[in-house]
Amino acid sequence: MVAAVGFGAGELFDRIPHLHDILRVVATAYLLYLAWKIAHSAPMAGEAAAGDGNRKPFSFLQAAAFQWVNPKAWVMAIGAISTYALPEAFSLSVIVIALSFLIVGSPCIACWAGFGSLMRRLMSDPRRVRQINIGMAALLVASALYPLIAAMG
Repeated sequence: MVAAVGFGAGELFDRIPHLHDILRVVATAYLLYLAWKIAHSAPMAGEAAAGDGNRKPFSFLQAAAFQWVNPKAWVMAIGAISTYALPEAFSLSVIVIALSFLIVGSPCIACWAGFGSLMRRLMSDPRRVRQINIGMAALLVASALYPLIAAMG
């Protein structure tokens, strides 16, 4: 998805030079909005927190296909390309970004799934949920703002 967005966006960036900066700001604003929603979200109640035992989880292929209709995946891909792709070496940048997402993302997703069951125990305490949500929101804000701040300095 990152490579497809990158190579499709490259053509758009050539035709509309300011689109790169516009997308960077829009993607950052959306990530800040998501951080605010995370920081202010309430703990899930009862059965929802433990997972719905009646629903079967996505298979690997279903989860991969879902990313093409997932707005957060699109924002992530657009945000990564608009933030990190170098205009002077755009194609190479897209390849490096896509490979980085593949190499770093694969073990991270495995860890995320593995820690899910461990986190369920922590998420049973509403106070702890609030602390975790604020911590996650702060990390999202830092990761969203860092490229903008770095670009200005």
